Amino acid sequence: MLARTRRVAAATLTVTALASCSGAGATALPSTPYVITILNYTFDPADLSAPPGATVLVKNLDDVDHWLSSSAAPGQFVHAAVGGLDLDLLVPARDERVFSVPADAVVGTVVPYFCRLSQGAMVNQGTITIAAPTG
Repeated sequence: MLARTRRVAAATLTVTALASCSGAGATALPSTPYVITILNYTFDPADLSAPPGATVLVKNLDDVDHWLSSSAAPGQFVHAAVGGLDLDLLVPARDERVFSVPADAVVGTVVPYFCRLSQGAMVNQGTITIAAPTG
């Protein structure tokens, strides 16, 4: 239990995460067009494009927790920051969390990510492509 507590603390320190709460008095999550949905052990979309400074909503519709972690390359299941994005986010079962793409993230960078808890069971690995800001 202590190890899990330390991992959760590290997740909230590594990514600019805004926690959501369930039930009465829940904190409203910010509205954002950048959404990753996890359902049936699948990341959708498989590649999300988001600009620096964007808020990304992660919806976990599975009945198990998922822990998103960035990696240096696809197929590498070791946590690493890439192009200014250091993703390390625990998303409890049937819950949502958000994180921010850092304002100094390098445009054009592709950031692979995986689930630390279910990596062998996941249908796919996801990627976040740092896109140029629009308009």
